[in-house]
Amino acid sequence: MKETSTTYARIVMILLAINMAFTGYAVYRLSDLQQEQIDSANGVPNEVTAEATAEATEQDSNSTATPQTTTAVSNE
Repeated sequence: MKETSTTYARIVMILLAINMAFTGYAVYRLSDLQQEQIDSANGVPNEVTAEATAEATEQDSNSTATPQTTTAVSNE
């Protein structure tokens, strides 16, 4: 009987695993880019801008400056 070498099968399995990992990463990045384009078209700020806005708001709320207040005047 002839012996079968499994070396080629192992190499193919490793190449398939690398291919799947690369394809998964490419699909992940493309979906992120597509979502960023959709968000920018809809006027939704991206995560970096949203985080910067949240930090700026937090700094404003923690500041020691006196907030300006307005008085409502009614005509009663």
